[in-house]
Amino acid sequence: MKMRYLDLMERALEAYSIEHIDRYFADVKKAGLTEHGFARLTANIGTMLSFGRKAELESRFIEMMDFCCAHVSVDRAANDFSIQEMIVCIDLLDESGAIAKERLDEWRTLLKKRVIYNEVARSADQLAYNWVLFSCVSEFLRMKRGLCPLDMEFIDMQLATQVVHLDTNGMYRDAAIHPPMVYDNVPRTLFSILLFYGYDGKYRELIDETLRRAGLLNLKIQSVTGEIPYGGRSNQFYHNEAHFACVAEYEARRYAKEGNVALAAQFKRVATDALASIERGLASEPIHHVKNRFPTESGYGCEDYAYFDKYMITVASFLNWARIFCDESIEPASPMTEACAFELSDDFHKLFLRSGDYFAELDTNADPHYDASGLGRIHKRGAPSEICLSCPGTATPSFKIDRDDAGDFAIAAGALVDRELVFKTSGEYKVLSKTCDGERAEATLSCEICGREIEFDVMLSSSSVSLCVRGDGKVAVLLPTFVFDGEEKSEIAVGDKTVEIKYKGYSCRYISSGEIVDTGRIGCNRNGHYALLSAVGDGRVEVDISIEKT
Repeated sequence: MKMRYLDLMERALEAYSIEHIDRYFADVKKAGLTEHGFARLTANIGTMLSFGRKAELESRFIEMMDFCCAHVSVDRAANDFSIQEMIVCIDLLDESGAIAKERLDEWRTLLKKRVIYNEVARSADQLAYNWVLFSCVSEFLRMKRGLCPLDMEFIDMQLATQVVHLDTNGMYRDAAIHPPMVYDNVPRTLFSILLFYGYDGKYRELIDETLRRAGLLNLKIQSVTGEIPYGGRSNQFYHNEAHFACVAEYEARRYAKEGNVALAAQFKRVATDALASIERGLASEPIHHVKNRFPTESGYGCEDYAYFDKYMITVASFLNWARIFCDESIEPASPMTEACAFELSDDFHKLFLRSGDYFAELDTNADPHYDASGLGRIHKRGAPSEICLSCPGTATPSFKIDRDDAGDFAIAAGALVDRELVFKTSGEYKVLSKTCDGERAEATLSCEICGREIEFDVMLSSSSVSLCVRGDGKVAVLLPTFVFDGEEKSEIAVGDKTVEIKYKGYSCRYISSGEIVDTGRIGCNRNGHYALLSAVGDGRVEVDISIEKT
């Protein structure tokens, strides 16, 4: 397993040609360390060297590391994130003997200088989010390696500003409303690093219990494709699953030490599935850092800050933490197939359903800058995630798309209002019930559309996903139909009551009790383009969805 992590870290590094690295370094020399991508790239090259890999980059690495270490007391933006990775890199190089000890000592001496962090808390009641936690971990590792005096008062002050963001499940709310799913797992990884390296301060027991409680959620909310839940900023990047692997490896190690072999194996399965998901994503050429095939330079699906140079190497950075946490003596459990229906706290407003090889995720009150309300994910184990739907789309994205006329979309309830189909893709759905019986998982939700009460049933079995929308008058289900991933188009066949999408050796079929209608609109999410079709019926409309190999 550790070798798989290293192989995939190397694969992520291979996205940077020597010419790319030289160009990147030239830019950094001019502008300084304005962000953490370059320092992370440097640390990951050093990690590869420590394992006898990428020897052709040794001279470049030494120059890059000289620069990064010399600038920790000059530049601000990189240090919060990368000091911790630079320290671990130096440790690995020391253990392996890959770089002369004299040079390592020079770097350690530079890291003893005052580090300028971009974000630190100045008081325990300051409002601060995950950036401060990165600074806290970096400074703690400096202390543990004797590069600065031990100052637990400083560390505990930083942590005081972080533990207030934990919800009732121990999940991290990185925003007052609509907290993003990725930035629940990132802080939990950082908490894990603190405990792994021996933090024993004021918040140790609270953090340990938080990790235990929230870790158990990941057994339920990971997709059958190995993916982290959708929702909010920084989503649909390949580094997302690396965070999931970190949390899972840490928890697997915990339960193995406690003698709970079964639970340790379940967490190892989560880590293995997350790793396999990244392996599939990075297998194609050219390598992309976001889950689509649009040209990297287009920035499609990316926030302004989420560009290639920063977020590609982030995959390797967090895979390295997962590798460090990894206990190879733990064998993964078999995939979970029993039915499950699970809801997160009101802060995260998510509902998950699972049965057999099918998985569904609903957002009952989506952030309109990133997602849409409704059923935003249907995955089938082994199938391309986007063939049905992996995340919703919004007309007002905080990430880049390539159409000005894109509409909101999820698999959503709708109604005919004044001769126009209106769909519930914004605002709130209420969960009326959720049940599972070992073979089926189902939920009933309600919403209001222009003053009309509509009910929306979602049921998963081992063979399909069944939907039903009920209400007075004409009702509908919005059916996003995958068209284009930025490189490859799907094959779509539309009948009176059927839709079939063929893509990458799989077929996704919608079979409706009512008429299939083309809304004439196109939706864009981070994965690509979708034609927005709908199924329409009088008082009731049912849709059966199945995904199979062709």
